[in-house]
Amino acid sequence: MIVLGLDASAGGVGAAVADAGGLRATVWVGRNSRPAASLLALSERALSEAGLSVRDLRGIAVAVGPGSYAGVRASVVTGKALAHAAELPLAAVGSLEAMALAAGPWPGVIWAAIDARRGRVYAAAFRWEAGCVCVVQDPALLERPSFHAAVGAQAGPRLLVGTGVSEDDLGALGGIAAELWLGASGTPAAMAGAVALRGREVLLGGQAVDPIALLPQYAGQPEIGRPPGPGRRASAPG
Repeated sequence: MIVLGLDASAGGVGAAVADAGGLRATVWVGRNSRPAASLLALSERALSEAGLSVRDLRGIAVAVGPGSYAGVRASVVTGKALAHAAELPLAAVGSLEAMALAAGPWPGVIWAAIDARRGRVYAAAFRWEAGCVCVVQDPALLERPSFHAAVGAQAGPRLLVGTGVSEDDLGALGGIAAELWLGASGTPAAMAGAVALRGREVLLGGQAVDPIALLPQYAGQPEIGRPPGPGRRASAPG
């Protein structure tokens, strides 16, 4: 199954093509004021670099947030339009999960966070187990001090990823064992690749979403602090 993945939730804009062998193409641009137009252009570029056309696709995957209003809306609307036009199934991938996947395997807990402004972050924690990403802490809207407390409460090595973290967060954590991965300029490409790979797995598992019912996650406030079931699996990339 060949899947096109789209993401504009974390600042940049990216598109990627994935198949059974992994990623065939990833393209991206930095933050801009027209993410929808960029996604369409990048989709064409990604398919061209992969030597494919829309007719070769068997599914579309989109990052649904949380994230910036314009970016998340662009990802969802563009993905829905492409899926409708090509009569393809659509997969929804959470942006925080995509960040954890983009960061790659890690021996401890990965905290993915997106800036929610006003001193808050949308954050969730994940752990790699047997080649899969499992949810440790469900997505929550947290005040910055609460985020630091949640990270500090986890044992073992911690990795902070996403647009909601910075060097200042490491200082606020008081020297606990934590590292920072911001991804620099390659973040949009890594995010789009993670969305494509995870979306392909979702579609292979028969978990396509109804395009009409799919809504972007702009500023939803999940139940803060609710732990998932023990070892609940989020994904198995690739």
